[in-house]
Amino acid sequence: MLFASQIFAKQAIQVVKVDPSKQPAYVKVTIALPKKGSMQKNPVWIQTRIRGFALGAISQLPRKNEISTASEVQSLHIVVDDMPYFVFDGLSLDPLEDQGDYDEALYKFKIPFRLSEGLHVLRIFPCRSFGEGLNKQNNFATTYFYVGKKNGSAAFLNDPYITYNEPTGVIKEQGTKPLLLDFYVHNCELSKDGYKVQLHIDNSVHKELYEETPYYIYGLRKGHHQIRLRLVDKNDELVKGPFNDVLRTIKVE
Repeated sequence: MLFASQIFAKQAIQVVKVDPSKQPAYVKVTIALPKKGSMQKNPVWIQTRIRGFALGAISQLPRKNEISTASEVQSLHIVVDDMPYFVFDGLSLDPLEDQGDYDEALYKFKIPFRLSEGLHVLRIFPCRSFGEGLNKQNNFATTYFYVGKKNGSAAFLNDPYITYNEPTGVIKEQGTKPLLLDFYVHNCELSKDGYKVQLHIDNSVHKELYEETPYYIYGLRKGHHQIRLRLVDKNDELVKGPFNDVLRTIKVE
């Protein structure tokens, strides 16, 4: 159901709030490794447990036919520090079914790039085949670790911060279908008179988002675009923290 929209006539861009897709109650994601505060070396390996979610399946939900997306199958989105996510979509228990109450499975994979010395933060969450992340309850896992030197503090993970999900990467345009805007906020709630997310598109389109829910972006033409999300307080001041001003460059083709 569409709740609200704002039309930016000059840019012909429309941002529309939508309901989250159906959310199963039995999914759970946990990070087994790396353990919090542990010392690691390159390449860093990840072990994560997933209950009730089939990686590699195609989500049989209406949204898969509503949007233009770069995603193909259900997967884990893995965010290291403030970098764009990378995808893990290991074999599902049954690639034809994504609603079953599966047993817990353990997956192991490595971060596909070298990490610098010092503190690193890992965020993992499951996403539908069209890119939408499941809600935070039991479905968002985070940890921090060190490479080489044990310096730096992850205390900011207890403060308000944002996790950017979509849009990311190269997205194939499908007629007039919109792009999905998807994100999480942590340790705070959004409202018109409190914390809110500022959306900037190509340094010109601006909209304030008051709810942690998916949005559709209509009207982005082919080419490169910049999507920026900023978590701000009631005074429209940027909330302190390394993840609260996120800029992503995407390509629509």
